[in-house]
Amino acid sequence: MSIGISYVAGTLRRAGHEVLALHVSELMGYPFVLERILADVRAVAPGLVGISSGYNLYPEMRRVIEAVEGQLGIPV
Repeated sequence: MSIGISYVAGTLRRAGHEVLALHVSELMGYPFVLERILADVRAVAPGLVGISSGYNLYPEMRRVIEAVEGQLGIPV
């Protein structure tokens, strides 16, 4: 997980929010499979989803954003 998202998560936790992370990475055993990501987000039922990504993964993360907002109705 990037340092930036770690800072955001820590701040939210200190403010009393529950924070969970999905680290989508083949090296971490969680390859990019949109259906799996959506199923995992759906199972948690968050009130808000935040996404951090490198520029090279922007097209894939854009698909995740569109699916989370469009199919799950969760703001990103």
